[in-house]
Amino acid sequence: MIMTTSRKKTKISVYLDTEVMQMLSDFAARRDRSQSMVAEAAIASFLSPDDAERREAVLARRLDHIDRRITRLERDVGISVESLAVFIRL
Repeated sequence: MIMTTSRKKTKISVYLDTEVMQMLSDFAARRDRSQSMVAEAAIASFLSPDDAERREAVLARRLDHIDRRITRLERDVGISVESLAVFIRL
């Protein structure tokens, strides 16, 4: 015997900018989904605690890349200064 549980959804009313509403309509039409389903998924994604952790991980990765580039740049500038000093001595 298969038992299904029906999930009752709550209806809400929201006010959207005309542009945002148009983007929602276009996206839902392209994906062949209802606007309600797209809005529900977007809100769930926005409120997900994992979202903040993912953003933090992406930011940490970018900062790490920037730090490595700056370290490499400092090394290159040091080499250039030493090369110039040797050239001037000669």
